[in-house]
Amino acid sequence: MNIDDLIGKFEESLREKFDNIRTTLYNPNVKGGQYERILREFFETYLGDVFNFNSRAALIDTNHDIFELLKPSENEFDVVAQFKTTFPSKVYAYGDIQYVSYDSCAFIVEVAQTLTKKQLQEDLNKLGKLNTLNKKLGWLQKGKRFQAPILGGQANVEYPLRILFYYEASISGEELASAISKETECWDILIILQKERLLINTSLPILFKKPPRPWFSAKGNVLLLLFHVLGGSIPYPIFVDAFGPFRKALFKQKEGKV
Repeated sequence: MNIDDLIGKFEESLREKFDNIRTTLYNPNVKGGQYERILREFFETYLGDVFNFNSRAALIDTNHDIFELLKPSENEFDVVAQFKTTFPSKVYAYGDIQYVSYDSCAFIVEVAQTLTKKQLQEDLNKLGKLNTLNKKLGWLQKGKRFQAPILGGQANVEYPLRILFYYEASISGEELASAISKETECWDILIILQKERLLINTSLPILFKKPPRPWFSAKGNVLLLLFHVLGGSIPYPIFVDAFGPFRKALFKQKEGKV
């Protein structure tokens, strides 16, 4: 067996695992939530030792800017990956809403069964607002988020990666190319699993040779390539402070009497 055979077998095993989870969890008669659960369980199988995963989670940032950027109905993200080195490590629950500190996020995924023109535009608009948040936090400047030494080399991205994950597509290649080319600041990775297609934003430093267009298109081995991009782009900080959203508010309280 040569390396190409080994890569093919590894990808085959990944796809088989995804399909097994999909067969077990997917119910076409139930609206919403299906692919979020499928993708979350798939990620937990292979990446659960490194990240904690939450589905349908709301985000909260240190300065609470996200409450101005997103309406309450918008602040729900399909799959959110947190660094295992986060303190506190659990999400904050308020009623039925689970809040995740944005500071603790490694990557965020919007997922759907079918990629349509409408679905894509809605997902890009939503993730684009996170880019506005990244600018407010200064995370587009190297060293602003992770000021302590981090593992992973020189190609690290300091903001949470934004991933669009679709099982199938009912959009033309021309429509897809046009939409993602106009909104390059809103996404990092896009997958259409059934078509075995993975698109990588050329702004990611993992792509040392930049193609002439603002995205690189890979055909085949998409799940293995996804792991490669995640592993090569996301730092693994020794410690992540997730208490920032509460610290300022807590110390605004008046001092009590003994």
